[in-house]
Amino acid sequence: MTSAIFFLSIIHTNNLFVL
Repeated sequence: MTSAIFFLSIIHTNNLFVL
């Protein structure tokens, strides 16, 4: 479950960075 949260966090950060 922790892996999923970490992955989601990375995706969210990437989205913010791109935006």
